Amino acid sequence: MIVRNFLHRIAMAGDRVGFVRLVSWLRKIIYSKITTSCRIQEGLVISGSWEHLGYIKRLSVKDAEESLTRTMFANSIRADMVVADIGANLGLYTIVAAARVGSGGKVFAFEADPETSKWLARNVRLNHQEGIVTIENSAVGSQVGSTEFHINRYAPALGSRFIQNSVTEAIVVPMIDLSSYLDLVNIVKIDVEGGEADVLRGMERHLASGTCSRIFLELNPGILKSLGRSQAELIEPLVSQGYDLIAIDDIDCKLVRLEDLASDRTVNLMATRRH
Repeated sequence: MIVRNFLHRIAMAGDRVGFVRLVSWLRKIIYSKITTSCRIQEGLVISGSWEHLGYIKRLSVKDAEESLTRTMFANSIRADMVVADIGANLGLYTIVAAARVGSGGKVFAFEADPETSKWLARNVRLNHQEGIVTIENSAVGSQVGSTEFHINRYAPALGSRFIQNSVTEAIVVPMIDLSSYLDLVNIVKIDVEGGEADVLRGMERHLASGTCSRIFLELNPGILKSLGRSQAELIEPLVSQGYDLIAIDDIDCKLVRLEDLASDRTVNLMATRRH
């Protein structure tokens, strides 16, 4: 059946777009059958398809993939907390958070890519965290409804609401805002390839309440520039609500003041609520 469908698609692929889609379809079939995994820390495992091999390999190397960010994130979480992982991907931060909050806490993981969301669910099951983690196959933004989401055919982790190019494929997914979805959240991680500011606008109630003590988010100057946005626009909702920000340099494994950060450097930010 697979071979017959493949031949049919070849016959129908009369243009470049059709051919690219055909190759993407074939890759998905092959890669979905090959699984790779690694242990990220004692007792926790993460897995993915062949498409995720590079990412899984980096996770398997000590201190190779956002090691300082992961440490700061894990150390911010205490038992019984509520954590939101927005742009959860395969679930690296989700399963670390679930291990920290324990049975009395909750982790809400949001992943817009349907295929990646399936791997996220698989990893939650692998780590026996189904009773702690709630998975939403949806985007997160500043309003409730639906939105176009662009899946990167060759790098699933780079899917985005805003980035569209020759290697992306558009689908429509549900969208929620965090203020409407959650009554309370203590720790938030945001990595949504250019949509971070929109997520922050959708969680204004949590920023104002004082219960959200720490937020981790990506700062990618290249993406911001391509969208006509600035670092100042990204961090303004946090600064105005009394958060102190510091950049996490995962390459040199150190914390850096924003004013000392190279203007083109992609880093994670840690925003801590002043008490």
